[in-house]
Amino acid sequence: MVRKAVRIEVMRTTYATYIRQKIYCGKETCTKCPHGPYWYAFILIRKINADGTEQTRQVAKYIGKDFKMLPGDPGKMREEWKKRDIWVPPIT
Repeated sequence: MVRKAVRIEVMRTTYATYIRQKIYCGKETCTKCPHGPYWYAFILIRKINADGTEQTRQVAKYIGKDFKMLPGDPGKMREEWKKRDIWVPPIT
């Protein structure tokens, strides 16, 4: 089952992309959809393998209804993201 979501707000820092979104639960009998809005943090993790190749994966972390930055996030906006929209993680 693929859960649908509606993005409400996006904030990007040098550490993570924070997205506030409403979630559809997918239950046919649900009368309260969409649920939320809830905050999620998306982080790209890069790993260099022993053979020198790079492996990248995306990690999503649920934050909750109230916004809080992740520990270790300096809160600095990325300069290229201030200028234009270059990356928004896919909704899964």
